[in-house]
Amino acid sequence: MARKKKKKKKKSAARKAGGRSTRSRATSVKKQETQYSTFENEYTLEGPYEFEGFTTPNETIEDLYESLGVQALRGQSGVGVVREGENAYGTWGYLITWDGAKWVHQGYTLEPRSSVGKGPIPLGDFRFNRWMSSKLKKTLRLHNVPGFTDILIHVGNTQSETKGCILAAKNVDRLKNPTRLVNSRVMTDWLYDNQPQGLVLVRSR
Repeated sequence: MARKKKKKKKKSAARKAGGRSTRSRATSVKKQETQYSTFENEYTLEGPYEFEGFTTPNETIEDLYESLGVQALRGQSGVGVVREGENAYGTWGYLITWDGAKWVHQGYTLEPRSSVGKGPIPLGDFRFNRWMSSKLKKTLRLHNVPGFTDILIHVGNTQSETKGCILAAKNVDRLKNPTRLVNSRVMTDWLYDNQPQGLVLVRSR
């Protein structure tokens, strides 16, 4: 009996050691995830800006006004995707549109982070037209994107829902895990109904 008890104690000790090792690995992974969950320029913003690390929409538009190249639009519809940065949950940006006189902030964008798949599409100006997808419903379809095919601006909430396309939404919920877009269908339907064709300008801060 004494021998059996001794064996049980050894087994129990081994389990405990294994438990500590597993917890240690989990803590290490958690620290690594935390390291990538913030932007380099992150700071707390006052409302109504939902996402820490973003400059305000007006600052972004003002800083990049010249590079947005409104003269290239020539009366066409213009949709701007302005990337603010990337973290563990994707590449985040502002969605803006040209109303004929000025750029207007409409919502937010989410693309894959650079280390996921082929990463986001390259910066540039791309012609688009609205396109009804049997699966995604109302979308905007981009043409002649180097290195990519079938790029859409479409509905979605998290990085796992895009293979290189641009997800668009009215808001960002950074309190959920993972951080996600919300009210996406509202935004993509609005784009389809109000931006029939023109140029998508992809820029980065």
